[in-house]
This record gives sequence, structure tokens and C-alpha cells, in this order.
Amino acid sequence: MTAATASRARASGRSLRRRRFVALAGLAALAAMGLALVCGWPHWQVHSLAATMTLLECGTTAAAGVLLATGRGTRPTGMLLLVTAACWALTWLASWNAGPGPLIAVFAQSLFFFSGSLGILYYPDGRLHGRAERWWMVVAAASLFGGQVLLCLVTPPSLYGFADDVVWPRVWRSDRVENAVLVGVTAATVVAAAGLAAVIWRRQRRLRGLERALTLPVLATVAVVGLLSAFVQTGAITGLDSQLDTYLLQGSLGLAVPLALLAVGLRRCWIEVSTADQAPLSARSPMARLRVQERARPATPMPTGNSRIAGELAGFAARLLPPSERSWYAEEYQSELHILAEEGASRREQVLHVVRVLVRALPLYLEVTGRAVRWAGAVANLRIDRTLSWLVATELRVCKVVLTAAGVMAAFAFGAGGLRSLLERGELIATLLATFGAGGVWLHKALKRAKAEKFKQPPEGQ
Repeated sequence: MTAATASRARASGRSLRRRRFVALAGLAALAAMGLALVCGWPHWQVHSLAATMTLLECGTTAAAGVLLATGRGTRPTGMLLLVTAACWALTWLASWNAGPGPLIAVFAQSLFFFSGSLGILYYPDGRLHGRAERWWMVVAAASLFGGQVLLCLVTPPSLYGFADDVVWPRVWRSDRVENAVLVGVTAATVVAAAGLAAVIWRRQRRLRGLERALTLPVLATVAVVGLLSAFVQTGAITGLDSQLDTYLLQGSLGLAVPLALLAVGLRRCWIEVSTADQAPLSARSPMARLRVQERARPATPMPTGNSRIAGELAGFAARLLPPSERSWYAEEYQSELHILAEEGASRREQVLHVVRVLVRALPLYLEVTGRAVRWAGAVANLRIDRTLSWLVATELRVCKVVLTAAGVMAAFAFGAGGLRSLLERGELIATLLATFGAGGVWLHKALKRAKAEKFKQPPEGQ
């Protein structure tokens, strides 16, 4: 067999495996969409837009699960995502509002959040990292499943918009106990969501190289969606349509997670298939061996040198700060670059790190100068006051534009009826504000604190 024939055979095998991955993902997506269509059929007959969003959520989650289940190290994440897709479809059994459907729906919703979050923590190497993630798993299971059991035992089904004659195991009838359990479960859910964001933030600090590019978008998306979903769940339910609107809003937020996983899973499968096909060539071709090692870099990082461009940018970032702080921050930035180089970060990643430092230069400048601004003279105060006023006005204009665009998208997604219901409860406005305006609100508050601080005078005798 000639080299050209062998190359064509390998290319054909690689293409066949890729088509097989896509076919399996398509079948899983169709199965999940069919299950969701059956479970929510009474609601889909009236709300076609909600049906489209939910079917897309289930289909993309199942497809991402299949792609990840066929990869090395990501099989636990893929299996948990398949469970997540099935649970989200079963959640819409609540639309039947009869028999055991609502009871199955509320527990399927709890399993949906737990399996989806746990699957992301198992990503990308199929294991939990550290004691914090294991403790989060225990706390999340207790709050989601134990809390749901308590809610079913002490609250009526009408609290969630269901009919009084559905199957519901309520055994305790006390308003005081009901209120206490509601407050406790809500607090536990918010704590679990905040804990998920904390462990994800802790995880992303240790990511480097290609693994960071394949993992960080997914982790960041899950952290934001988890916090917003917990916030939405705390709203009051005024009927079955209100409960289903809450499901739809959570599903619309969660749609970002399978889309990110789908893109990352496709990229990871492509890399693994190509690397496996090129591995036999590494014994004969030095260049092929180097390419295989480069593709496997997340598992075996190679040390690199310090980037000259990154070092110069770090020095420039330090010079943006007040003279009294430049030397300290210059040493800190250079030491960070040295650590990145020792851990195998490429020169491109070092430059990107310094670019992120430059983006943080303005908030850091305000933080450093905020301690000394109270001692500044009237001229300096006037100049800083004008600068802060301009920043606040600019930030508010940006937030208004973003929130307006988000409102238009939400109106299109939910339809007039669902949007009106959500607006009456105020959840949509709060969710959009938390989604698109959290950074702007934080900056606005920080600028207001700095602006108020410069008018404070030092105490007498100092």
C-alpha cells in the first residue's frame, strides 16, 4: 500500500467516525425532542414559541451529551447531560395538571439542575477536583432533593399552580411550618447556586493552555445560568401558566449551556479523532510527532519562555498606576508572567493575560487612588469629579442600550401573554438586569463610592 493510499484510507476512516458522532448526536436530539413534545403537549398546542425554545433546549443538551459521552475523559459529563435532557423533558409533565404528572415534574426539575451542574463539574477530565467540589455535591443534593421532599410534605399543590386533586403527598398542614420550609429551601437553593459559582471560579484559576480555551466558556456560562435560575425560582407562582412561564424562562437561560458544550464537544471530538489517526505516523515522521504532541498539550504542557511583548505590556500596565504603586505592581505582573511560563503557557496566552490586566487598569487605578483622593486639593477633586461623572453617564448609556435590546429579544421569545405575566411579577426585568447589567451596576456603585469618598475630610488632629 502506497503512502497516498494509506493517507486516503485514514482520511476516509476519520470522516466516517465524525459522521457517526454527528448521526448519534442527531438521534439523541430527536429522541429528547420527541419526549419533550409528548410531555408538554397540552401547553405546546397554545404556546408554539415556548415549544420551540424547549425542544431546542432538550435537543441541544442531548446532542452535546452524546458528543461528550464518546470522548476520552468526558464520558461522565456526557451521560449526565443525557439525564439532564430527559429530566427537562419530563419537567413539562406539569402541563397536564392531573395525576402524578406534577409530582414527577417537580422532582425532574430538581434532578435537571443537579445532574447538569454535576456534569459540568466532571468536565473535562471525568472527575471532581478537590474537597470543595465534593462538598458542593453533597450540599446541592441535600438542598435540591431533600428540600423538594420537604416542600411536597408541607405545601399544597396549589402553591405551584397545580390543581388540588393531583397526586401530592402533603402530610403536614400548618402555615407556620410551610413558611419556614419555604424560606429555608429558598435560602439553601441560593446558597447552592452561589457555591457552584464559587467552585467554578476556583477551578478556572488553574486552567491553562488549550484546556482553558475548551473549558472556561462552559464554566462561566454555567455559573451565570445557575445564579439566575436560582433567582427566578424564588418568584411567586400565581397559577399553572405562571409556573410554566418560570420553566420556560429557566430553559431559555439554560439554553446557553448545551450550545457551549455542543461547540466544545465538536471541537474536542475533532481534535481527538485527528490525533488518533495521526499517531501511527509519529514513529516515522518527526514533524507528525511534533503535531501529535502539540494536540495533546493539555495533558502534557511544555515549558515556554517569557514573552518579550507581554513583559513590555505589563510594564506599560504598571505605568498607568500612580508613581507610588508602580514598582510593586510591576514586580507582581512580571512574577505572574514567570509563573505562566513555568506552567507551560504560550506567548500568546501571556499576551492575553496582560491584555486582561490592562482592561482592569482603570478599576485598579480608582481603587489605588481612592485612599489618597480625600487628601487632594480642590482642583484635583474637580478634575476627578468630572471624570467620574463622565464614566457614570457613559456606563448608564451602555446599560440602557443593552437592556433595551434584551427586552426586545425577550418579547420575541416569550410572546405577549407570557411576557405580560412575567412583567406583572417583575421577574423578567430583574433577570435581564442581573444578566446584562450586573457589571454595569457594580461599576456604577464603585464609582459612586469613590465619588463620595473624596469629599470626606480626615478626622481632627490627623
